[in-house]
Amino acid sequence: MESVILGSPLALFLYGAALFLNLFDRHYRVGKGGMTVVSAFAAVGATAYALLLGADLRECTTVLLVFLLLNMGVRE
Repeated sequence: MESVILGSPLALFLYGAALFLNLFDRHYRVGKGGMTVVSAFAAVGATAYALLLGADLRECTTVLLVFLLLNMGVRE
């Protein structure tokens, strides 16, 4: 089975941007979680785009679970 997410440069870019914004916010603590919200919107948008392209639900769920696990950290 071929991966739709890995075959789409836009989906990869959006997921990469979401990951970068999330890690940037965690490291530098820019704003009060605003970057985390923007990164969450980017991840949801990338998932919606991948689903429109015909991605399997398991594929999208796997990517979103990794993203959500990164967001489970406790802020100080």
